[in-house]
Amino acid sequence: MKTQPGRHRATVAEACVGQHRNEKKTPYLWLSLVLANGERVEKLLYLTEKAMPYTVLTLRQAFMFDGNFGRLEQLIGKECSVVIEPKMSDSGREYAEVTRIYPASEKPGDRFIDSLTRRAMEILDKDQDNQDDIPF
Repeated sequence: MKTQPGRHRATVAEACVGQHRNEKKTPYLWLSLVLANGERVEKLLYLTEKAMPYTVLTLRQAFMFDGNFGRLEQLIGKECSVVIEPKMSDSGREYAEVTRIYPASEKPGDRFIDSLTRRAMEILDKDQDNQDDIPF
């Protein structure tokens, strides 16, 4: 595996839908992503009944996807942030797997930090309102 694990900036180079050749003919969206260092990585996002909400929301958040799988060209050239982790194939070959896709401006912990900050601000606002009741 030449791609380093961690967070990387990436741009969508290609996108298409397909079906696995398995018995269930599992539908998927295939993305080819070019990392900032020029390396290419791929990501399959499944379109099964169970996976579809996750896939559509990921695409919406990362790329402002409008839900129209007939217009995948809207994804081409869009930037994102991806998390890459090392994985091992059944045959023992190590490869880089894109495990998460985020908007280009967002880091994986941003939503968590934002939720903590909002809660802290609520507490501080409430405390400010109660300052009048303190006798010193």
